[in-house]
This record gives sequence, C-alpha cells and structure tokens, in this order.
Amino acid sequence: MKKEFTLKDFIAKNEESLHYENKFAILDLSNASKSKRQYHQLDQPLVNLCTLIVINGEVNITVDTIPYCLKENMMLIFEGRQRIINSFYASEDCEGHCLVFEDDYLEMLVHEEKPPREFMTNIWLAPVIKFDKDDFAVLQNVVERIYFNLRRPDHAFLSGMLKNELRSFHYEIWNALFRNNTIKSNAITPYEKTATRFIQLLQNNFRKEHEVAYYASELCVSSVFLTRAMKKVTRKTAGRWIDEVLVAESKILLRKPGSSIKEIADELKFSDQASFSKFFKKNTGEAPIEYKKKMR
Repeated sequence: MKKEFTLKDFIAKNEESLHYENKFAILDLSNASKSKRQYHQLDQPLVNLCTLIVINGEVNITVDTIPYCLKENMMLIFEGRQRIINSFYASEDCEGHCLVFEDDYLEMLVHEEKPPREFMTNIWLAPVIKFDKDDFAVLQNVVERIYFNLRRPDHAFLSGMLKNELRSFHYEIWNALFRNNTIKSNAITPYEKTATRFIQLLQNNFRKEHEVAYYASELCVSSVFLTRAMKKVTRKTAGRWIDEVLVAESKILLRKPGSSIKEIADELKFSDQASFSKFFKKNTGEAPIEYKKKMR
C-alpha cells in the first residue's frame, strides 16, 4: 500500500538532494535525472510543507486533482496533510528548486515572527505566486546561500547559519507579498474576506460538516452569497471545495493499513457506509474498495 510521503521519503527518493538532519531538504531540479523529472499518477499524500521554485523552463504539477503550471519567477507552496500530489512533470530545460520542511523545524524557525493568518489561508486559495524580477533575484540569492552552507558540513556553527538563511527565505517571501498587498487583510474585497473565512472554517470542520448551509450560517451569510463568493474568488463553488477536501482526506484514510470502509465513513461523519461509497465514486469514478485495492 502506498503510504504518506514524508521528508525522509523525499530524501531517500532524491539522492541528489541536500539535507540537514532530516529537518529540511532542498533539491536542484536542473541536476535531477530525467526519470526524477516526470512522474504520473502518484496519488501520494504529502505530509510536510513543500515549496517549489521555477527559475527557467516549466513545471506542471497536479495537487488535489488541480493542475498548476509554473514558469519563470514562479513559486508553488503547499502544506502537507490535505495535499495529495497526483502527478509531476518538469521540462528538460527546467531550472529550479524544491524545498521540503519538517513541521516542527519550520515552526521553530518562524515562532518569533509568524506569518499573518491570512498568509496560510491565501496559500490555500492561491498557492501559486508570481514574483517580480527584483524580488525573485533576492530569493535566489538566499537559496544559493542555503546550498553554500549545506556544502560546509564541518562548519562549527552550521545549525545557526542554516536557521538564519531559512528564516531569511521565508521572510523574503512574506515581504514580497506584503509589498504587493497580497496578504493585507484590509485590502481584500467582501467576497475575498468571506472566501478566506470559509477556508479557515472548512479546515477545522470538514470531517463533521459537509453542507454549505452550515458554513454559511457560521459566517452569517446566505448559502447563495457564499457560493457566489467562492466562485468569484477561487472559480470553484463552496460545495466543490467541501467535496474536494473530503475526497483528499478519504484517499489518505483509505491508504491506512487495516482501515475499513465503515470506519472511514464513521470518521468522516457520513450517515452510513453506502452514503460514503456513493459520494466517493461520484467524485472519483471508482468505489472506495477499488481505490484501496489499487493502492496496495
């Protein structure tokens, strides 16, 4: 059975990557072998936060069934648990980097000055970031320093050096977004504000609440307004968001050894096993038991 894809798995699968004490790893895409550049039908749940940076060329990646195309000066950020990587392809001329962080290590890096709450919510709504040339050049410089320090394993203060560079990496991202008003809550429209609050609410309640009406009530708006807001901001309805998050979680649970369809239906608060199976097949084209067998 396919299991969750952890930072340790990433390091083991990508021997070209550089890493520090299984706390974070970085892979130079231009040095990756051709076989590592193209994967199809991975359907693999990512546990740790991952940042993908493209300098030149093109990367096409599908996450939670949603396709993303990254080109020059672009970045994709997706945190783990609810994110399933379906497929990945990097062009032959692709230059870029993939950084993966262990959760506790990342928390330690930014605990003194965490990103605003709107940042992680916006990453859910729009995980692809396009940088201007100046901001991207600064970011590239930080990445080069990370590589430089990783190649000095005997440095007496390597741990502190890397912490500083990795903090700089995240602060430069936040700074670029702040300056472009990307994550200033006072700059967003009523639709964007509703979408942001909906995603926050969904993250905490999707296992037990599956109806748009519940979220609309909690947000003190009508179901029609919520659906219109989500469609305007994300091009997907609120109902579609709920279904996609439930499907992603269902796939993770179906991969667990020994888990039964009934137990998963109960955990996700479906009325019975038949209702869960009907929901899963409607959204994926296959029954839960078929998916579970395929992943063994």
